[in-house]
Amino acid sequence: MEGNEKLKTCDYCGKEIAKNVYVCPHCGGKMKKPIYKRTWFIVLAVLIVLSFIGSFGNDKGKESNSKGATVTQKAEPAITYTKVNIDQLEEELKQNAARAQQNYKGKYIEFSGRLGVIDANGKYFAVDGNGFMSSFHCSIENDKQKHTIINKNKGDGITVRGKVSDVGEILGFRIKTADIK
Repeated sequence: MEGNEKLKTCDYCGKEIAKNVYVCPHCGGKMKKPIYKRTWFIVLAVLIVLSFIGSFGNDKGKESNSKGATVTQKAEPAITYTKVNIDQLEEELKQNAARAQQNYKGKYIEFSGRLGVIDANGKYFAVDGNGFMSSFHCSIENDKQKHTIINKNKGDGITVRGKVSDVGEILGFRIKTADIK
């Protein structure tokens, strides 16, 4: 070995070898790279640094919950409910179901009528207008709504706010209920 070369000790035979060799010239033992020079370590370090940098990104709309975890808050737009007359909607449906669907599907409406069918499983209820069968089938979305319906009787007056989820000539208006009065 030349005198100006840096030396290290072989992990296997203990003899001095050049620091930049990976196989001992005396015993053939393979020298391990230091951990900080291994590919997996470098990739892991880069990922940690990138995630650390990313955590300093945009924190608008975030706040901590009671456990200290960051929670993103979405600003919900105010919903405006359009008051409608269910007898007029039933007439529109009877005249042209395609037009009624185009006009009302996805819209937020408020309507009043008489409580019709109440599902025994508490999944839905119907609101009757003047027609023989109800064209307004309303989902029950939570326990508060279920409790409100359970405490009413068929024929009681009811006001419903919700989003029209579907419209059809046979199924009538399907409403995803937001509020019941």
